[in-house]
Amino acid sequence: MSIAVLNEVYSEVRRLAIAGSVVAPGDFRLKKLVEPLKKAGAKAPVFAKVAGSVEEVINSTDATSATSLLNLSSLVCSILYTQGSTGVEGKLETIQSSSVQAKRTQTSARMLKPLIEALTSTGSGRLEQIRGAVELGLFSDLRLVRPALNAIDDVYGEIADMIAEKVLPIYGKAILGELQSTFDSKGKGGHARRLKLMHQIDPEFARELVKDSLSSGSPDVKIAAIKCLGDSPDDLSYLIDQSKAKAKDVRQAAYHSLCKTSHADALQVLTNAMDGKDLGILANAVRHCKPTKLIEIALDRAQKLFVEISAIKDKKKQGEAVARLLDLLTIIRNEISPAAAAFLQQCIEATTSLEKIKSTPSGLDVVESAVEALAEGGGPAGIKFIIEQRDKVHDGSFATVFDAAFESLSPKDFYKTFSPYMNRSAKKNSPEYHKFEMVRAGLMDDFGFHYRWMSNEPKKPVDIAWLNDAIAADDLELVLSLAQSKHAGTIKYIDSKLANPKALAKVDWDIASAMLTIGHPKATEYIIENLTARLKKKSSYESYSWCYLAARLSPDALPALEALAGDPKLSDHAGDRLIDAINEIRERAKK
Repeated sequence: MSIAVLNEVYSEVRRLAIAGSVVAPGDFRLKKLVEPLKKAGAKAPVFAKVAGSVEEVINSTDATSATSLLNLSSLVCSILYTQGSTGVEGKLETIQSSSVQAKRTQTSARMLKPLIEALTSTGSGRLEQIRGAVELGLFSDLRLVRPALNAIDDVYGEIADMIAEKVLPIYGKAILGELQSTFDSKGKGGHARRLKLMHQIDPEFARELVKDSLSSGSPDVKIAAIKCLGDSPDDLSYLIDQSKAKAKDVRQAAYHSLCKTSHADALQVLTNAMDGKDLGILANAVRHCKPTKLIEIALDRAQKLFVEISAIKDKKKQGEAVARLLDLLTIIRNEISPAAAAFLQQCIEATTSLEKIKSTPSGLDVVESAVEALAEGGGPAGIKFIIEQRDKVHDGSFATVFDAAFESLSPKDFYKTFSPYMNRSAKKNSPEYHKFEMVRAGLMDDFGFHYRWMSNEPKKPVDIAWLNDAIAADDLELVLSLAQSKHAGTIKYIDSKLANPKALAKVDWDIASAMLTIGHPKATEYIIENLTARLKKKSSYESYSWCYLAARLSPDALPALEALAGDPKLSDHAGDRLIDAINEIRERAKK
């Protein structure tokens, strides 16, 4: 007899055992197997018995689901056991293991599944999924250790770097053995990350690997090894030698490590690089470091060069001087002292004269760099200064001022300061129009619907006046982005737009998100209608986003969602996502 249907039952039982028996009652995947089992039961009674056991699980309650699922599992396993053998021939050997500090987690399978898919697959959309998981602390779940370790070799370098820098260090020394066993000094990117990570977790453990990599490693691994040096006095002479290497990336790595030591010889090498052709390489090497003495020297050089630039008449030489000044500013902004802050303010105040420097790079690039430096590291006084200078700076810097003001000002003061720039009648391509576009785009980014369901962290409140102005201007996208709960004006405005559904095709998800936020009475109907259409498409990420919305509907939506999940034409992949949303509604209803 064919046991294919039994194998399907076994797979579903295993899935439910992993997810938890509480999600088994009413499971739609099991329901689909009842009829095939009953038909097979006409010829082999054992199938009818399995069908009855499956129905017991489907009709069980929270109190009886565990027993029913265990009975079904025992029955299916017993039958399958008689049809074949399990195990492999060979000698038993101890499995190598390591101890990770136990961490309690309440992360559901619903949240872990798409994250594991993002870590183990390819394609677009994965970066934001993983970044959101990092921000929410989901990687403390031990079920993610293995996928995270494998992701250090991800084909997308930005994902691999994020995993190596922000995720794997939280597991500590427990992963050193795995990192060492998979490390190849002749390898490329992923192996360079392994070496740096091992050194970060336990420098003593990685010391010999670092030494070996210096002599026999691939170019990528050798550069990583050089960056691991600098903690020991024995490294100084080697690093000084490497600072003279022909390869720029090797010299840059050597400068990076020389910044870790306060030795006079190291400072002299770095100063020589600053005064020579390696200034640009040095600026990149010391990024996010705080070599105080080197920064003081850079500030002195920058102040002198700032005075000299305006006197240079040759455009090419002037551009070279500006480029050097920008590199010096990159070094200075690593640690902004009161003297450095005063110099940065001086650069901004000189916007009128600097904009006359039309070289490449230009004088306005200096202003933009100074604004960014004060916004990031200038403290409250620095941010207050650049807000006061907002009408002096040009487009490239205005957006930076806007972002800094949003973080520092109260909602009312923020509205009072920037609402005058919402000049919708400004002539296109004029400075006023550019500022209007930047303020509008900034509001969309800071308060937008794109993050509403992806993060549990509350957004900073926005003054309601922004929303009222957007409704009055009939700015649909901005209204949806700024939508607030129980705002009658927004409900009325969206109702007027729903009268022409074809015009909403490009913003249908945004409309749905806003309707949930404001508690619109037609939110459930609108979401289910669109969800039905999306689940029948192949785009997994699109249906995921609609299932995020469906999961936040009230329990009143369950009958319609359950009927949709029971559609035999629905793919298993799409059905899984919808069932996850249904289970989330059920769990929330119990609280």
